Amino acid sequence: TLGRGIQINGFPFVVVGVMPRGFSFPDTETLAWIPRVVPATASFGGFSDQSVARLRANATPADAQADLNAVIPTLADRFPGSSAQSVIDDAKLAALVRPLKQHIVGNIERTLWILLGTVGFVLLIACANVANLLLVRAESRERDIAVRTALGAPRSRIVRLFLVESSVLTAAGALLGLVLTLGGVRALIAFGPANIPRLDEIGVNMTVLGFTGVISVLAAFVFGAIPLFRTASSIVSTLKEGGRAATTGHTRLHARHVLIVTQIALALVLLVGSGLMVRSFWHLQQIDPGFRAENVLTFDIGLPPGDYPGQASPAAFQQQLLDRLAGLPGVEHASAVSCLPLSSWCGGDPLYQEGVPRTVGDIPPIVAMRRAAPGYLETMGIPLLAGRTLERDDHEHVTNVAVVSARLVELLWPGEDPLGRRVFPGGNPNPSWYTIVGVVGDVGTGNVTEGPSPLIYLPMVSDGDRGYSPRTMTFVVRTATPPLDLAPAVRREVWAMNRNIPVAHMRTLEDLVAESGIQMAFAMLLLIIAAAVALTLGAVGVYGVISYVVGQRRGEIALRIALGAQGDDVRRMVLGQGGRVAAVGVALGLGGAIALTRLMAALLYGVAPTDPITYGSVSVVLFLVTLLAAYIPARRAAAVDPVEAMRAE
Repeated sequence: TLGRGIQINGFPFVVVGVMPRGFSFPDTETLAWIPRVVPATASFGGFSDQSVARLRANATPADAQADLNAVIPTLADRFPGSSAQSVIDDAKLAALVRPLKQHIVGNIERTLWILLGTVGFVLLIACANVANLLLVRAESRERDIAVRTALGAPRSRIVRLFLVESSVLTAAGALLGLVLTLGGVRALIAFGPANIPRLDEIGVNMTVLGFTGVISVLAAFVFGAIPLFRTASSIVSTLKEGGRAATTGHTRLHARHVLIVTQIALALVLLVGSGLMVRSFWHLQQIDPGFRAENVLTFDIGLPPGDYPGQASPAAFQQQLLDRLAGLPGVEHASAVSCLPLSSWCGGDPLYQEGVPRTVGDIPPIVAMRRAAPGYLETMGIPLLAGRTLERDDHEHVTNVAVVSARLVELLWPGEDPLGRRVFPGGNPNPSWYTIVGVVGDVGTGNVTEGPSPLIYLPMVSDGDRGYSPRTMTFVVRTATPPLDLAPAVRREVWAMNRNIPVAHMRTLEDLVAESGIQMAFAMLLLIIAAAVALTLGAVGVYGVISYVVGQRRGEIALRIALGAQGDDVRRMVLGQGGRVAAVGVALGLGGAIALTRLMAALLYGVAPTDPITYGSVSVVLFLVTLLAAYIPARRAAAVDPVEAMRAE
């Protein structure tokens, strides 16, 4: 590979190095790195580059930012006769330094911490369940342990017995969990959202194995030690009780109820969190993006720098390609734009108005600018509110017209008619003004939750210092058939015009809209899974404890029935016990949810962290599930035959 020649953007390069597999910087889509050449004659402005620096020992990002800010005042001397001084003074130009980790992780960090806390909650619920089961097992083996102790068995052997049992169970559980983890990680990488940073690097390494081992050892020790607390009672009293059933002691019953209440409370917190995410996602789905996303194919075309020189020839190529695409079977409309909605900000300029004097120190609004081919607004289904849209004649005859969004009208001309007004995006003191000929609906520039930004649409070609035709355009093709079915035909048409032009990022517009909320959907799915597991564990725990209590109180229940108690009375008694435990757990869970879900505020959309609908519905559902889990042992208790039960006693 080394020494081979390749072409990138039409320029020749020689391969001088190969990065190791898995190296991805600044993102996973970067496949090649070329020198960044800054000529000595470079002009001031642009601000489109990002720098990377390794700090010296003991230096902090704040130190680096202070050093850069000290350099900024010298830019006016470095670029004499430019607008450097006015930008420094008016825009308050300053450096922004942040750690590389923060740049890569972005706003996903809070989501990952919440998911980690969710896993911890599920682990605690599972631990409470296991603890309850081992408490029951310890009580059932008290006589066996008492006999062993009376016959001379040392306490160390009894301790070893319980620890070995718990270790075997823990090892089996850890091994099964590890197997499930391997499958889960593969599914996560295959189906998880691509915009989660470093998703493809997730794997089971020695750190994960070590953490699993530590947790497993701690669980084995803690759970193995639980029965030892139950063997400390008097051997004589245990042997005196013999095999006779007795009503469970209040202390032991209280300990089990505390564990059940803990499970219910933790489960409620997870259910509330998942419920809030579901409602947020539902609100997100109701947002009108401002365009019709169905049946639209999108792809990017970048013209090689050496081809199609001048201002008009790139637009001529793009218009010819649009004509060819429009003639394909199943194509209803075809157009192009410099930047799609919801993809990114894609840059903008200060927008000046004709007749509004420029005041020193007054910075006009920064407006996102789009170069659009004729028919773009119609192809996207962006509604026309007033005037007309951009037409083919506007760029073929270099007509300086513009179409603005409703949000921009609200910003600059509230309650006024903007048609016929003239504006100019940029800082040229002698601009070529653009006449506003139309007003269209708003669309978002970034994430769908951020809302629309002020937009101005310009023809692909215009005169003046802003008169250029972008060499990179995103094409949009509205189809009457499934959009991706046209992908092979689209590539053929592009390569028929120029075989060296790559067709990049081919996807549907619906996929682009879905990606805007994919992180929320991903977090919602994981929270729902965790909440479902927590709800199941909580129900199993309630069922197990109530069943055991019913078994322990079998003689008491039989005596009640023999004295005239009806089946409904017994069922109400058992259900009442489960209901009281559930009520306490729900109450504690509501308090915990109110405190913890505030941390989710940044992930929610259209719903408050204390949404009463979510809290109320989740509480009712959890309470009913708990009662349902208690109903089965309650029905069994009501069916106790007093004669057989008393005979067994």
